[in-house]
Amino acid sequence: ISGNRTTSSVTLLNGGIINCSGTFSPTATFTTGGYVVIGNTFNYNGPNGQSIAAFNYHNLSSTNNDRVLPNGGTVGIGATFTPGTGIYTTTNSTVTFNGIANQPIPLITTAVAGQSYHHVVIEGTGTYAPTRTLFGVTATTFTGNLTINAGDFIQSTATARNLTINGSLNINSLNARFNQHAGNGVCNTTIGGNFNQAGRFDFNTSAGGTGDGFLII
Repeated sequence: ISGNRTTSSVTLLNGGIINCSGTFSPTATFTTGGYVVIGNTFNYNGPNGQSIAAFNYHNLSSTNNDRVLPNGGTVGIGATFTPGTGIYTTTNSTVTFNGIANQPIPLITTAVAGQSYHHVVIEGTGTYAPTRTLFGVTATTFTGNLTINAGDFIQSTATARNLTINGSLNINSLNARFNQHAGNGVCNTTIGGNFNQAGRFDFNTSAGGTGDGFLII
């Protein structure tokens, strides 16, 4: 999708599935127009090594092959992310969860056991809303930063889950909250970089969540 579209928008199949087995290159430029992605699913179904383009998707899915996130680029997800079971290359990439409704954050598999995303960004529309809830295995590592600009990031809602952030945890506004967990079980959070807090950090929000840990190294 290329060219100067000025005030015209490009609509990606509302309510349908777009299958991409090769390269997706959304290079079009706009003045007041833009891409309209509401209601569709973009599915990468190419062979191992297929790159996921830097783009703001609605639903994003992948078949069970290896994928490459954009080095230096941002993948935005406005609804559901279904990553499949392939191995992801995440070097210097950012995944932004920016939907207007609550979103689960599925863990992706990388070549290094226990590691998932590089940078993760959480956007929101109000005070601690909507929520973005991490789910999957009981321990994972973000190799870059976790940045919460608004909304609510929940490390766990039910079971014990440990999260290591090799970079910094940034809670950037009064509308932003890091919620360690709201369920039972022990959750530990470890930060390798800086802890920058302009919003709210809930260390423990459940009576059953005793013994939780928070460590900056």
